[in-house]
Amino acid sequence: MPRGKVASMTDADGEFPFTFKRPKLDLRAALTGGVVCGMVGPLIGVAIAALRDRGWPVADLLFGWFVAVLAYGLPGFVLGAVGAHVLRYRSARVRFSRVMYEALAIGVAFGALVPFGSWMLGWGGRESIVELLPTALIAGVSCSVIVALLLRNWNLLRHA
Repeated sequence: MPRGKVASMTDADGEFPFTFKRPKLDLRAALTGGVVCGMVGPLIGVAIAALRDRGWPVADLLFGWFVAVLAYGLPGFVLGAVGAHVLRYRSARVRFSRVMYEALAIGVAFGALVPFGSWMLGWGGRESIVELLPTALIAGVSCSVIVALLLRNWNLLRHA
């Protein structure tokens, strides 16, 4: 190339020869995952704690859910939105049965991260992470399956 000429990124037709396909962020899918994991996830955790302690009165359940949403709602919302976006992106390439398996894996991974996120926000000590991990795993898997089924029923998944 002669000196002083600027290299062109177009081909002979004037078209850009490379295509970069970036997945679109569907806010409906992300909000579905965020709201379910931010609100239902803590409810599942409180229900497990109530069953473990042989039942709570309804007022204690509601108060426990309120406190759990304050403590674990934000990490659950963020991870649920990211997980729903990943499921939506992956659904264009694989069948729904594979999406469900991936939802289980995402639920385990992100469910384990919720107590850490809560601890980083200043709720609870390091000891509480170990105590809450089994409950968080169950809640994470449950939420991810609920989100995958909701995304499918509301036609928010792309089809392979």
